[in-house]
Amino acid sequence: NHRFIASRERYDDAETVVDITENNQKVELTLEPNFGWLEVNPVLGGSAVSKGVLSIMVDGKYVRKTKIKLDPGIHDVRVSHPCYDPAEFKVSIAKNKTEIFDKTLPRGKGGLELNVVYKGEPQAVAVLIDGVDAGSSPYVGEVPLCAEVLLKGKDWTEKVAVTPKWHEVVQKTHKLQ
Repeated sequence: NHRFIASRERYDDAETVVDITENNQKVELTLEPNFGWLEVNPVLGGSAVSKGVLSIMVDGKYVRKTKIKLDPGIHDVRVSHPCYDPAEFKVSIAKNKTEIFDKTLPRGKGGLELNVVYKGEPQAVAVLIDGVDAGSSPYVGEVPLCAEVLLKGKDWTEKVAVTPKWHEVVQKTHKLQ
């Protein structure tokens, strides 16, 4: 009879006693993980998803993978993307179990005060936000983060270089070309 013990970091030890009766006899031990996983797969709708990178922070440290190996216990998680509202939550990780975060992150919003001038004179022109008519200039209202803001005339369209900021109002005076 022989006693075999297998150990590996972050796994529970495995032990067995085997009666060796032949050459090349196999001895198998299964190590059970002493950790769990968190899979982060938020739903990010629309074309804004390609305008930034998903960022995941667990217990104050950035992680690069979306399937994260964690010790059992409660962990603080923050999931963010430059175009969406961040999600902050606590997750309880159990040994050898997987928790999945697959909630929808809503598109973040900021305020925009947009004035349009041509040769120093204020102009009233159509304002389109992500291709949808939002009114005319001067424009004051909410704008999704990472939105494309366009001005449209009878036979022209001009892009406004503006970056809405999360929960802030951005003031912009655009000079028509």
